[in-house]
Amino acid sequence: MESRLITSLLDSIEEKEKAAVLEFRDSLMIKIVDSAVALVQRWRTVEGRIYAGEGGRMAIVGFSGNPPKDLQKEVRSSMIESPFFFEVPKNEREVRRDASDGEIKRSIANPEGLIGDLLNMIVERTSGVVTLEAINRQVATSGGFLGMEELTTFTSHFRVFKGEHTGHWSTTGSRLNINDVKAAMQRAEEYAAISDEVEIDEGRHRVMLSPMVFSNLLQLVGRMASAMSVEMGSSIFTKARPGDKMFSPLLTIYDKPLSDMRPIFFDDEGVITYDKAIVENGEFKTLLFNTALAKRRGTSSTGNAGWMHPSPWNLEVAGGEASEEDVLDGDGVLFTNNWYTRLQNSMEGVFSTVGRDAILLIRNGKVVGRSKGRLRLAGRLGDLLRNVEAVSKTQYPIRWWEVETPTKAPFVAISSFPVTKSQ
Repeated sequence: MESRLITSLLDSIEEKEKAAVLEFRDSLMIKIVDSAVALVQRWRTVEGRIYAGEGGRMAIVGFSGNPPKDLQKEVRSSMIESPFFFEVPKNEREVRRDASDGEIKRSIANPEGLIGDLLNMIVERTSGVVTLEAINRQVATSGGFLGMEELTTFTSHFRVFKGEHTGHWSTTGSRLNINDVKAAMQRAEEYAAISDEVEIDEGRHRVMLSPMVFSNLLQLVGRMASAMSVEMGSSIFTKARPGDKMFSPLLTIYDKPLSDMRPIFFDDEGVITYDKAIVENGEFKTLLFNTALAKRRGTSSTGNAGWMHPSPWNLEVAGGEASEEDVLDGDGVLFTNNWYTRLQNSMEGVFSTVGRDAILLIRNGKVVGRSKGRLRLAGRLGDLLRNVEAVSKTQYPIRWWEVETPTKAPFVAISSFPVTKSQ
């Protein structure tokens, strides 16, 4: 892994505090439309970010492709006084990690085998996207840190059509397993095959959420767990203290940078990452910190920089004791997919999201039929998480355009939550 470029970038900055991040990314996208390959595209990108600071002033400069010819001039012109100025942590070490998957790299170079596998597994009319990435990520800091890691990821999601009905599912990981991709397509087929339609009344229902939906809502939790969100007053954790009982005792939510979904070994400040509970058995445990925000709150970085906005690397909900059948037992409404998730009040967690594809009415643990019309979940995120009454043992790795942070989520049942019509 080449390190001369990143060290030369760092050396070109005159300020005392400085850090550089480079990402070299080789990508492949296979797009399927109506069961046929509509697009195969490969591309390479280079993205860079520079932090420079001194005397309470700081600048962050980003670039794509080649770095600016006069990087120091760019830094000087961007320098401002900032309460989030920080001294780069001292960490005089070199870290080299290779967590890449040869199968992903081979498929990016020659996608014919993967395309054949995808076409062979299609049964019903199917559209979807499979994306593969091979990433060389580098971080260098004035604190003496030099890190280089080789990563790979794949993401696939499929919408299956049967008549006028659809089902949708996703999967993700750092190693390509074609059986996982096939299982995602089959799950979408199962939901698309449910043809009976029923009316579902507005009001409070027992609600079941698939991992697709729950992982989408967990994106809100991960964003709100950032210490910067709390600084801005846009988080349900704004007034929380470690140990506060906030949610159902069945709920444990981790940031897991070392997860096999997409392992990350160091953050943008050269701090070594580690797995941590944001919420454990319903109790709030910690926010996610970079150096500047940790200093403001008298604590330590959690290895989640982001120089301005710390964020989770991978989210995971601990599996529960219930089977999927147990979660779906009794009566309720199962949301299998969603979109248009919006926050109306971030501090209070007031949100809404619209169900998509199959919204299923459950009676005595059996599927009666799918909703004739679209339904919306609308209420407070805290209420939803407090009312979790069942969590499945099995977790599913989810990532697609509605779930940007890779998230391993189970099926969950919510004892009561408002359901409204969506026009």
